[in-house]
Amino acid sequence: MYNSYFGFFCSPFENTLDQRFLFLSGSHAEVTGALLYFVQEKKSFALVCGDVGTGKTMIIHHVLSRLPRSVQPILIPYPDVEYLEILRYIARVLKINPEGKGVLELTDKLKARLTKSSLAGRQVVLIIDEAHLLSISNLENVRLLSNIETTEDKLLQILLVGQSELGLNLRGKGMRQLRQRININQILSPMSPSETIKYIDQRLKIAGSSFDKSFAPDCKKPVYEITGGVPRSINRLCDTALLICMIEKGNKVTGRILKKAHDALNSDAILAPTESKPGMFLSVKKLKPALAGGALVLLLALGFLGYKGKLGENLKGWMYGPGSPEAVTTPVKKPLPPVPEVKSEEISKPPEVEIVPGLVIPLAISPAQESLEVLPKEGEFVENKDARFMKIDEASPSLGEPGRHPAPPEETQANAQIPNTNGETTQSQTVNVDEKITIEGGNQNGDAQDLLPGEKALGPSDFFTLTVKKGEALRKIAARWFPEDPAFGEKSILSANPLVHDKNRILAGQILRIPKSREAESKK
Repeated sequence: MYNSYFGFFCSPFENTLDQRFLFLSGSHAEVTGALLYFVQEKKSFALVCGDVGTGKTMIIHHVLSRLPRSVQPILIPYPDVEYLEILRYIARVLKINPEGKGVLELTDKLKARLTKSSLAGRQVVLIIDEAHLLSISNLENVRLLSNIETTEDKLLQILLVGQSELGLNLRGKGMRQLRQRININQILSPMSPSETIKYIDQRLKIAGSSFDKSFAPDCKKPVYEITGGVPRSINRLCDTALLICMIEKGNKVTGRILKKAHDALNSDAILAPTESKPGMFLSVKKLKPALAGGALVLLLALGFLGYKGKLGENLKGWMYGPGSPEAVTTPVKKPLPPVPEVKSEEISKPPEVEIVPGLVIPLAISPAQESLEVLPKEGEFVENKDARFMKIDEASPSLGEPGRHPAPPEETQANAQIPNTNGETTQSQTVNVDEKITIEGGNQNGDAQDLLPGEKALGPSDFFTLTVKKGEALRKIAARWFPEDPAFGEKSILSANPLVHDKNRILAGQILRIPKSREAESKK
């Protein structure tokens, strides 16, 4: 593209194998001479190692061009294949049909053909380029090929050319037999600073220019510092610099243009940064300890939560299903219905209600019944099928109702129809409202009282009523009115109040019947 701008006959810095641009530095000349000696003296093994872009392939083709006609080279440019494929390739070059033949049969065929060629005065050299791609097993198999020989000469010479990794592979303990057979061992080094300038100048002269005509004097030092004397890197840098110089309409490549070309060739580093700028991102090395610490904290937290909340048991139940034997279920406690709070002033000053004939008012009930049943609203007439409600006759006076329990004034009597447990209505009996619903010789349901040992049936005059205050418990009330025997008092109170099913749960505002005793009478 820039050839016509600078007056070049051809592109001077193409990375091709054009032997016109061959430049033999000190290292290149040494390697070339060693390889020619290897072929001429029919040595068994030769090894050439060099870094990427140092010109190994260029040297191979240069040596091939200088081989005598009696030498038949077999070049394998890409050896990363199975050993059988390598044998088949060699067989095809030697005019052997490899189809349907295995390793042993092909080896015998190769030996026969190589012996015939040797008798005819022909020499076969196997050159494996990029030999660092050979596996360890293939390296050993290639060594076995060198055993094809006669009592006088080697029938097959082998040259291994590859990157520095090839030397590392041959240092292994299993490669000592191959190392002992290497007669020529060469390393292709980069060029020196002066050789770098000579290399550029030679290429420019072949294209019709020179270093001084195309490059400024300040380019000599940076061109070597940037490329390190590696031929492939020199070609890339100079080619890009000439292109930028043409775009900027310059006459010569300067040091500034060289740096710009270098930045352009390494712009791919922006897509894969090796280190982030401080304050913007954290590098991977810095993130590793933080991630490890975070993972440890997460594991500890999960372990603690699993221990406290039985996470493992719940997960088993979720995985296997609630009906499986592996599942472990945790009982769930259903919350009890909320208990309405009754203020003390509401208990002390019950409102006056008008007594309506046929009105049903609730009696003292247990919390379990209250949570399951719906009480009638004030003034609502219902069929009296529940012993918890009392139907007031026409002669009934007005009754107070603290909360849901009747609180009549003292010494007031009313006739009430009391249903029994079978739902039948008994005859109206005289009820002392101050002592609530007390039936002589029976309990509130009309049944016979459960008597303690040595007791007799209690009549209406043997009880007095008590309104439960907030925070009071049955055992506290029993201890208060029966200090001589609180346990006996608790049983007596429960016997007098059969609707109290749970002695551990009584409600504020609930009215209890307390059997009279001497202490109770004195406290009253």
